[in-house]
Amino acid sequence: MGAYQRNLRRIDLNTLAAGKTVIITGSQLGAGVGTIRVWQMNFTSSAATVITPFARPIGGTGSTDTQVGDAINIPAVNGAVVLEQSEQPWIECLPGQSLVFQSSNAVTLTGSLWYSLA
Repeated sequence: MGAYQRNLRRIDLNTLAAGKTVIITGSQLGAGVGTIRVWQMNFTSSAATVITPFARPIGGTGSTDTQVGDAINIPAVNGAVVLEQSEQPWIECLPGQSLVFQSSNAVTLTGSLWYSLA
């Protein structure tokens, strides 16, 4: 199934602080509605870092986050990561939860992430 059939949305990133950063805010379709599914990502980093995806519940804080995917290791300056579109989403958050990335270093992470809300 292609990007058009999934009604994908795109987010472009251009920075990422050390620690946790909200990438996609939950509840875009209403409180407790809208599962975030990440289908494709491509990033280039200004330095080595490890990106770990988390889901943050409505009204939650960093201490209530749950890891929702494997850590993504970006090994070096100008290191690139490409996660191609697949039949299963790379990352999935429950309805209403926000997608949060935790970075091991403050880096300039440039690239795009394609997701759907269901």
